[in-house]
Amino acid sequence: MHRDNVTTGEETDYISAAGMSIARVTNGTVTTLYTYHLGTPIVGADAQGAVLWRQSHTPYGEDWSAATANDNQSAFTGHVRDSATGLTTMQAVGR
Repeated sequence: MHRDNVTTGEETDYISAAGMSIARVTNGTVTTLYTYHLGTPIVGADAQGAVLWRQSHTPYGEDWSAATANDNQSAFTGHVRDSATGLTTMQAVGR
């Protein structure tokens, strides 16, 4: 998935494997995503392996400890939550 924020000029590409986001590249900066089995990122690390943020959720996806560094990025089960609206983009395709 590619996101282009026309307001800030930020461009983010999500790198996926086995149906889960494993990394994202924002304006050339790579963040490695460590997830649990449902694809929810719980830790983001830089290229050297230093932890940038941590977060956790309740069993139904509510933020337990949210990381502001992960705002508007992949969250519960790997879907993107928009902090401005509180809505989650499920990336579903209608047929």
